[in-house]
This record gives sequence, structure tokens and C-alpha cells, in this order.
Amino acid sequence: MAHLNSHDAAELMQAQTGINIPTQTPMYNTENDYWIADLENGTAVVLAPDAQTGGKSFVVEGMHSLEQLLLMVEGRQLDNVAECGCGNEECECEKEEKGCGCGCGCHH
Repeated sequence: MAHLNSHDAAELMQAQTGINIPTQTPMYNTENDYWIADLENGTAVVLAPDAQTGGKSFVVEGMHSLEQLLLMVEGRQLDNVAECGCGNEECECEKEEKGCGCGCGCHH
């Protein structure tokens, strides 16, 4: 598969999440080839490296900082990021107890 550029990544994010990614949105390509669209108000969309072959995008809401999200994505701590804020009642992040610091805004 061809390596995605920021425009292609934003289009995939929009198609998968239904969230509008304006052309001026800051886009970041991590060392492990995830794409992150930094939307306003502590919201970001994360696109998996395998997006062209079935990987998914997910939305992170209530993040404390982009730097924290980048560290989590590059540190492969995505289970916490992907599960938090997803509306899944069985989410086991337990931000307060485990201190994952995902910034999802969930109250477990």
C-alpha cells in the first residue's frame, strides 16, 4: 500500500467517523505511522496505519494535551485511548484508579 499523505488521511478519517476534518486542521503523522487530526476543544481523530486495508479511525474527546496523545500513540498505549470515550459501558480504563491519563473525560 502507498504511504498516506495528510490529505488522504483526513479523507479516510472523515469517511470512517463522519466528522468533518477541515483542510486547515493540524495533522500529525507519528513515528509508528498513525495519523492524528487535532480538532478544536480537546478532540482529535486517530487513524490506524492499516487504514487502507481495514484499520479504523477513532475519536478521542476531552484530551488534556496533544503531546500526551502523541506519546500514548507512539508508546502503543492505544487500548486506553481507543476504549475511553467510546461509549462502551465495559470500558476498563479506570482513568482515576489506574492513572492512564488518557484525557477522555469519562468517569469510570
